[in-house]
Amino acid sequence: MPRFGMVGEDYQPDSIASDLQRTVNFYPERVESGQGKNNYVLRGTPGAGHYRAIAQVAIVAGGAGYTALDDLTVVGGTGSALHLRVETVAAGVITAISVTTSGDYSVYPTNPVSVTGGTGTGATFNLTFANAIKSLFKDSATNRVFSFAQMPNLSCRMFESTTIGITDRGVLTAATGIGKLSVSSNGLQLFIIDGAFAYLFTLATNVITDITAIVAAGSPRQGDFLDGYFIALGADGRIYLSALNDGSTWDAADVATPESSPDTAIMIKAHQGKLWIFSRETTERWYNSGDADYPFKPIVGATLKIGLHYIRSVAEVAGELIWVGRGQTEKETIWRSSGSQAIRISNHAVESYLQDENNYNNLVTASAWTYQEHGHSFYLLGGVSLAPAAGTITWCYDVTAGMWHRRMYLNGTNEISHRGRDAVAMELGHPYRILVADGMSGRVLQLLSSFTTDLGGAIRRYRRCPHLSNEEKKIIYDSVQIDLEPNLAANQRINFRWSNNGGKTWGAYRQVNVGPATSTVGVLDVEIVAGGTGYTLNDTLTVVGGVGTAATLRATTVAAGVITAVTILTAGAYTENPTNSVSVTGGTGTGATFRLYIPTFKPTRANFRRLGMARDRVFELMVEDPVEWTIVAAYLKARPAEYLWRTP
Repeated sequence: MPRFGMVGEDYQPDSIASDLQRTVNFYPERVESGQGKNNYVLRGTPGAGHYRAIAQVAIVAGGAGYTALDDLTVVGGTGSALHLRVETVAAGVITAISVTTSGDYSVYPTNPVSVTGGTGTGATFNLTFANAIKSLFKDSATNRVFSFAQMPNLSCRMFESTTIGITDRGVLTAATGIGKLSVSSNGLQLFIIDGAFAYLFTLATNVITDITAIVAAGSPRQGDFLDGYFIALGADGRIYLSALNDGSTWDAADVATPESSPDTAIMIKAHQGKLWIFSRETTERWYNSGDADYPFKPIVGATLKIGLHYIRSVAEVAGELIWVGRGQTEKETIWRSSGSQAIRISNHAVESYLQDENNYNNLVTASAWTYQEHGHSFYLLGGVSLAPAAGTITWCYDVTAGMWHRRMYLNGTNEISHRGRDAVAMELGHPYRILVADGMSGRVLQLLSSFTTDLGGAIRRYRRCPHLSNEEKKIIYDSVQIDLEPNLAANQRINFRWSNNGGKTWGAYRQVNVGPATSTVGVLDVEIVAGGTGYTLNDTLTVVGGVGTAATLRATTVAAGVITAVTILTAGAYTENPTNSVSVTGGTGTGATFRLYIPTFKPTRANFRRLGMARDRVFELMVEDPVEWTIVAAYLKARPAEYLWRTP
């Protein structure tokens, strides 16, 4: 049977009559050997698991009788409990506290909370959980990871994640919104700008200092670090420099203005030893000339006639920059840097979405984040909102494959944009983690392919195939066979439907169960190793070993007490297979042994038959069971309907 396009990227332009492919929470992966069952497989995107809940803790009553390092468990709420560690005490009264295990609540405990554990009694606390995580940042020099959280009073607080828990590093500002901050490091200090205010965090002392007044003429918009200098973009579009390796010192004279275009700079990004300066319609690249007065100069002839449309869409992935840009005559397009050039990577379908005025509310706050997994480098772009509207989209570009797909979060019954807002890779022990800022709650999440849910909720995955037609002639569809990666998941269901009018209307889903109903497997085949002695015809034999329900065999032929043929009476149900060769009990004889074939996994294959007839057929697959989904191949059996005669 031929393949028919089950694996592919998302491509749904304005005209669904031309194409209407949809790939949601799946991504194509090329089989690099070139000798697989298919050239590409369709892999499920990773789920999201809880890593840290970001909470501010305030002491209400310090209690009595406590000692330093006491472990305290918070009482109340629904979910896994938050744990606190006593840092300092004064005559048994708690004077400082930190979060060790941040908990995972569906219902938060009611303030003030009491605690159990420790050597004392009577301590109570107020917990304030963040609304959303604005940004994540890892300082590579120290391997320290920081979260910037929007609190219920709209202030932005800074927290540090450690192997122990969460440490509150203090408040930045009362700035509103959940947009990303710009954070950079010189190895000694963090330079933080939230769009209006600038801060310096000293890594050695953990002190936050407001430096807004001395940065960018008091109007900083965004910042970065390059060649020993913190660099700030001011509201006036000019570029300001700190002193060398010192973010606390800024000379008002150390300033320059991009001059290749009259439009104002709106974003800067240090990339591959150059400073990229984005305006609305152009992009300049500057280099470090070594000039003592002002080291950074524009590279002559390196100005791109492509600017930046969404400020927070710039992200670095796979050694290049990706951003949503435009020019003097171009509308929104997604570009990837290639050396000194820019290459268009968005397709017409993505551009149709970006340029549709109806999508403006989702895109006006568009923010990008990146991560790498299984050799794939991903760029994700979605709108930022505490409560994304139903139908909003997070677009994802797989840099490795050069293909687009969509990421979606299932919020109840509503399909909305992915809840991730920012990401870092962090190594705090094992395993290496991809941490993601949750834009819908005060959590830091983990992305992992073995996570088969989003915080316990279903991940709904779609693949809508391209049109199947033959010059508008009728085609009879006998069957579709979908081959899946075998697994042991229970209740694994494939939902399959089709449209007979090119995607205008759809029939109901057909559902097929694949894989075992439980996580057990049974014997598929048996081979005699030794026939034993003393057996009689139809003896029932029970297999020894393994974990689970034992298989039974029946002696179907016996020659002078020796078993010469055997069949499987019951296959058994094993969670751990017996070790070959197996012995048996029962029957009239002794000494018989057998080799059993018990698959590690039951092959998963879904077959849909008698699929009717159509001139323009579109198939769609949907799955949402909590397993690691991989579509290996799909095959179609169809034939022309020319032999069908109409009666006059």
